[in-house]
Amino acid sequence: MGTVEDVLPWISSLDMGALSRVSLTGALAGRVAGRPSPRPVEARAQVGTCSLRQIVNGAVADAEGDAIRRALIATVGNKSQAARLLRTNYTTLHAKMKRYGISAAEFQV
Repeated sequence: MGTVEDVLPWISSLDMGALSRVSLTGALAGRVAGRPSPRPVEARAQVGTCSLRQIVNGAVADAEGDAIRRALIATVGNKSQAARLLRTNYTTLHAKMKRYGISAAEFQV
């Protein structure tokens, strides 16, 4: 792909569905990286079985993982460029990739 400057407008124009829908459903409502979206019934099933904090933390983790995957797609697996796109440092990106089980090799051509 191009330079970080070329990719930044593209990645910022992506639909970050998880971030925009999280307050409405309490769960990831988009479809990213081949993962099926939860049905509305599943999102409602969490209410009453999980605390609000657990629901929010799960939604944030889904949104972070999706944003990292999108940045790695845009940078063809280049973690340094992905960290710049996400406006975070490399160490933080690497730690979150490890936490969410994301490998940069999946995105390299």
